[in-house]
Amino acid sequence: MGGNQSNLPQKPLGFEYMCIAIRPWDKLRIIRGGDHEISIVRQAIQECWPKGIKRELLQLNGVHEFKMKGYPFSSVSSSNDAKACRRMAERILHRLYRDGWKLQLSSNLTRTNDMTTWFFKKVSVQTFPSKPLLVVGLSSYDSLMIVNAPMELHQLFKDVIERTWPNDIQKWNYKDDVLVIKLKGYPWNPHGEDTVHSRALLNKVIADLHQRQWKLYGNSNFKSGANTFFFEHDPNLPPGQPSPPQFLISFNSTDLLRVINAPENLISAVRTTIQSNWLRGIQRESSYAGSLEFKLKGTPWWADGEEAVESRYLVLKLIEALQAYGWNPVAAFDSSRKVSDKSTLVFRQSQPKQSPFFCISLNESDKLRLINAPEDVTKLCQEVIQTQYALGIQRVQTYGRSVEFKLFRNPWNCGTDGHDGIHGRNMLLHLISALGSRSWVPVLSADVSAKYVHQENGPDYPIDVDSIFFTYDPLAAQGPPPAPPSFALAYPQGLGQPYSQPLPQGFGQPYPQAPAHGFAPQGH
Repeated sequence: MGGNQSNLPQKPLGFEYMCIAIRPWDKLRIIRGGDHEISIVRQAIQECWPKGIKRELLQLNGVHEFKMKGYPFSSVSSSNDAKACRRMAERILHRLYRDGWKLQLSSNLTRTNDMTTWFFKKVSVQTFPSKPLLVVGLSSYDSLMIVNAPMELHQLFKDVIERTWPNDIQKWNYKDDVLVIKLKGYPWNPHGEDTVHSRALLNKVIADLHQRQWKLYGNSNFKSGANTFFFEHDPNLPPGQPSPPQFLISFNSTDLLRVINAPENLISAVRTTIQSNWLRGIQRESSYAGSLEFKLKGTPWWADGEEAVESRYLVLKLIEALQAYGWNPVAAFDSSRKVSDKSTLVFRQSQPKQSPFFCISLNESDKLRLINAPEDVTKLCQEVIQTQYALGIQRVQTYGRSVEFKLFRNPWNCGTDGHDGIHGRNMLLHLISALGSRSWVPVLSADVSAKYVHQENGPDYPIDVDSIFFTYDPLAAQGPPPAPPSFALAYPQGLGQPYSQPLPQGFGQPYPQAPAHGFAPQGH
């Protein structure tokens, strides 16, 4: 099937997806973008990165790489470089958005060599944000770096920190339209109860900005293990109204699941979903720093073999059940620099909605698993992988509750040239496109595995990369809504019912709906 120098397959006419991969510590790769998109990115780099572009390179018949002078994506860069890097990222995202390229997903897809990959879709919406994106970066181990924040929002950040971070503020600095807030303690390298407080702080930032008409557009890792958040100004959000309630689910250690800031009557829904979908069960429940902590039997976040499938199945069933209760998944963020830390999921109250989820799980360096995918989706994905992954498939097999594709070469561990990773990203672009045509849309990309490799003579790195969660949304497709999909596998006894059925007995009632204003699910 060719070596890693194989060109990408020909791009289909009218293909409306592209991605940008960020590579340490100085490269941006545009995959499947056209000349116009390349020029937008080039201009944004030239405007925001003072050191400029070192060279440009065309690769594999569909990739344009910018190599910059200096190291914009280094985690140990100077404060000025960190500011310039975040301005550059904002400018790229904002300019592409204004040109109709909306960010669909940010995903960490490589164990060692790449950072975030941004996935974009060309959309036909008429109005795009005129204001620059508001940038909130988790800087060093203890700071927030905030770019493009109107002065009237400065007090918001101060109030949020005072209400959620017990250690308070150490230093406050505003210069050249950049606000840097240094906190006492280490929120982005937390221990003990600070692992809850730091996440609650970010949840409150997202919620309070939403109340002020700034909704989360995306978040990604391009400076360290911790995220940078981008918010778009949306004048259609009702100003001054109480923002819809939000809560978090965090995955901690190898076996803990914490529910943070959730209404009391949601706890039973989480408990029931765990009991129904994690066959080993719950070892204990306890309060921890204001959260409710479930200690699961086994090690779902450090799972081997088929249990790695089961842990992702549990996560997708939690998302599915909570959405049926009227809590929409908004984002998955990484707030810690620790290599073993996992994503935190954000849920916002919205209209109850019953729809199925499935997961594309990317494992080790060369495996792709479809978990809870209907038969027609599995068939579609196999066709896309066969046609768009030019390096070839070694084997396809049933693996626990999944269908596993073992790929040739190493798309999730793509070495110094990264050519395998280019083929992997091209395949994912086409999977997202094909699934979108069948009304399956990506909702979250999340890291739910703590497993990592320890190296004596190099940095530690994770065993697995992100898992991408999709939901069935007939409103997302053009034309009349297609018929609901059929599930490939019968649900095992006790594992709930397909989405078209009533919620299982004893599952309780959906969370009471709030007034309609401001509670429509927000895209991100």
